[in-house]
Amino acid sequence: MQKNLPSELDDISGWTEDLFTARKSAINLLGVIALSKGPPVASAASKRKKGDKNKGKSEMSSIGELLVIPFLSKFPIPSHGEDASSVAVQNYFGVLMAYGGLQDFLSEKKDLTITLIRNRILPLYSLDPCSPYLISTANWVIGQLAICLPEVTCFSCF
Repeated sequence: MQKNLPSELDDISGWTEDLFTARKSAINLLGVIALSKGPPVASAASKRKKGDKNKGKSEMSSIGELLVIPFLSKFPIPSHGEDASSVAVQNYFGVLMAYGGLQDFLSEKKDLTITLIRNRILPLYSLDPCSPYLISTANWVIGQLAICLPEVTCFSCF
């Protein structure tokens, strides 16, 4: 996703058909990966008594919780005055694109969605100057994730 940063394209619009398809495919694949179930997680609270009907069942966690979100959180928000061609900006462009692709996963995790918007997307608007590619992608992500939020929260989290 980061490889297809619009500023690196010959076409100023960034919507060259073949690159858009590759980017969209990568976003869709990440969304599918995030929704897949990971290994069962057994907690201390889930110890069974003899004769428990749920014997053998344990809580399944998703790959999104175990792998995708922790991996994306390793990329820091670019600092003030960061050049649009810097590695940090390019990496964060990929992170924003990934967040937009996690719409189905995040629709089940409303608290996580609010936290992501507050801590990983909204701070971009306070950077001076900020890459227009990051701002436009942040706007797109907020639009994608807005339907994942409870109606009451949509306006209060901003």
